[in-house]
Amino acid sequence: MEMADETTHACSSSQFFRPDVNEYLTSVFESAFPPALATNVIHTLTEYLRKPPPLTTLRVNILLYSREEAIGLLEKLLSEQYQEKQISTPPVMPHPILFDTVIIPNVGPRKCLLHTKKVIVDLHCGLAVMRGADVFAPGVMAAPKALQSGDLVSVFADMEGKCRRGLATNYEAQTLHVGNGIAVLGRIQLFGSKSTNRPLSYLQGNRNQDG
Repeated sequence: MEMADETTHACSSSQFFRPDVNEYLTSVFESAFPPALATNVIHTLTEYLRKPPPLTTLRVNILLYSREEAIGLLEKLLSEQYQEKQISTPPVMPHPILFDTVIIPNVGPRKCLLHTKKVIVDLHCGLAVMRGADVFAPGVMAAPKALQSGDLVSVFADMEGKCRRGLATNYEAQTLHVGNGIAVLGRIQLFGSKSTNRPLSYLQGNRNQDG
């Protein structure tokens, strides 16, 4: 899945946070800063929270594996997964300071054009996609009636949690474009009684982040 460039599909803090959370943050920051600066701080916080970090950081249980063994296992696993998706495997590196920690650099962002066919996923699925996951059937809430395997799709996260599973018409509530991909399941397989846990979309690009 090719991740969206968040600068082209931005949402405000009031759209990103639940109303009660946005109200609380606003009251906290407005009590600590002048109003104009408080708005700036909330906007900056929103921008940071909407993006994955530049590094994925993993701590190694050195009672079971040495850091070198963990790096080898991760490299093998990532190589298998990324070869299947025909994209470059990210490096796995030792942390420069922490002896029991490894890091994996994230890559991106890429500008994504919107495809005609749009898929809505729940917020948890959208967050997982931002961290590198495929889209799996249980996370999909809405898809076009004509969705077929092999279709190019744009994936949107449901920011309000109001989308009904199986929806085939346009969803009007707030969404966030998290990426593009290629469907490997059609709508019938996706929502049918024999729906499987196969991924809806394989990765076709780099993750969305600023580093």
